[in-house]
Amino acid sequence: MVTSVNGLPNPTLAAERDIGIKYSQGFMTIEELANAVKLYAEGKLSLTIDKKYSFDLEGIKQAHHDFEYGHNKGKKIIVFE
Repeated sequence: MVTSVNGLPNPTLAAERDIGIKYSQGFMTIEELANAVKLYAEGKLSLTIDKKYSFDLEGIKQAHHDFEYGHNKGKKIIVFE
């Protein structure tokens, strides 16, 4: 099963690969999130990270600005430290 938070997965490709698909419209269940973390930890899921931002007012403002006006090449990550 593939769960997408970004858009409807391609049903033709899914059928060719004999996998189920689900579009979650940006929301994931605890089980789906746990499975994604497990796949990432096992090296079976990769992410393209565009930029990391600090968890403070300036970092959040910059992340929002970059998302709105930038050419997004990957995920924007807010770092909680």
